[in-house]
Amino acid sequence: MAFESGDSHGWAPRADETVAVSTAAAHSGTGSLLASGRTRTWEGPTLDVLDTMDKGFRYTLSVWVRLAAGVGSTQARLSVERRTAGTPSYDQVVGNTNVSDSAWVNLRGQYTLGTDVEWLTVYVETASGTASLHLDDFTLSYTPATPIQTDIPSVKTVLAGHFPIGAAISLPQTLGEHARLLSKHFNSVTPGNALKWDGTDIATWDVVNEVIDENQSDGLRRSRWYEIAGLDYIRTAFRVTREVAPDAKLYDLVSQLKAEGVPLDVDQQATDMDVSICTSPSESFPTPPRERLIRQAYKYRDLFDVYKRYSSELTSVTVWGLADDDTWLDTFPWCATTPRCSSTSSCRRSRPTGASSTPPGSRRRRPPRLRPRRRWSRPRPRRPARRRPRPPHRHPVPARSRTGSWGTGRAASRVRCGSRRAGPWAAGPVATPRTARP
Repeated sequence: MAFESGDSHGWAPRADETVAVSTAAAHSGTGSLLASGRTRTWEGPTLDVLDTMDKGFRYTLSVWVRLAAGVGSTQARLSVERRTAGTPSYDQVVGNTNVSDSAWVNLRGQYTLGTDVEWLTVYVETASGTASLHLDDFTLSYTPATPIQTDIPSVKTVLAGHFPIGAAISLPQTLGEHARLLSKHFNSVTPGNALKWDGTDIATWDVVNEVIDENQSDGLRRSRWYEIAGLDYIRTAFRVTREVAPDAKLYDLVSQLKAEGVPLDVDQQATDMDVSICTSPSESFPTPPRERLIRQAYKYRDLFDVYKRYSSELTSVTVWGLADDDTWLDTFPWCATTPRCSSTSSCRRSRPTGASSTPPGSRRRRPPRLRPRRRWSRPRPRRPARRRPRPPHRHPVPARSRTGSWGTGRAASRVRCGSRRAGPWAAGPVATPRTARP
């Protein structure tokens, strides 16, 4: 959607700002759409897409954005406003992204409408400031769903003897291929950041979230709730929840509140689990490198090894997100102009390695070398080989049994440790059976 003809193509202001075609800047051609006179961050050009998008289908949205000349830089994002029964809700398609008056930046993301609506618009806004901004070359296209893999084990089956495995999801993940993925691999769900699902019987509530901050002397996070009410916001939250949902279990900050008679049920869960492939703000991966995915898979494997080791102390494990085509890691903790911490091409497909799903009892491969070998400027001195003296014996050495034990019938074993060359992501100590030679 370009603006060379002087037509705004249905784009309009959200409030009192002015939206009109301008020739002051253009990404392609000779014109763009300019939003000026903005007085609030959420003001900006908006487009009605109610008759374009259908519930349960996935769409790719793309728009090029640039600030007006002489206004510096800020952060912009692409969002959707939807209304059901007159109640507005807001979804981010592309999170906060650095934009300036010196270059065009592409905001590109995917969106699935997960509920019935009577109002649906897409718009561009800024995270701060009210600078005038240009947009150009907007596109909205249907994205076919990627079928899930059905020839691999279900995660919930592999972990059935340890703990329930869950995923944090939103309403769109309960439709289509995402729903089939959810049903195949998980046996619990967390309704993400929107706990407003009608007709849903929820047994466990995270009443007060992210209370702890280990950098504070008392260990408590200085949220706005804490700054205004101190610990009273926690006490009130648990007491009100007990009144509203008397049969639900309540978790969080324990010792002091229990001593005060605040109703608390104590269990241990591993929640909000996610592992980014990014290591610095400068990285950008429209298609993540294979070696990063392999390293990520080994990290997941090692984490689940710990969870299984302490499975008697855990009541569940939950990953934050269902598939790579809808993850907050695309724009957090750093801003990006392209998705870089996940892969939409591999959404709903298994990773290109078996590291994270090694069958119990099988021998694990060492992670691939991710760093170049050290090059020496001069030959390394060779140490003389040291031979272990063999004790004299008068009787023949007993032959090994088929189980690998030495004559006594006991199963002997050794410990194989990851070498220093394997890097910090090495598999670590792994007990492996000693087997008899043929």
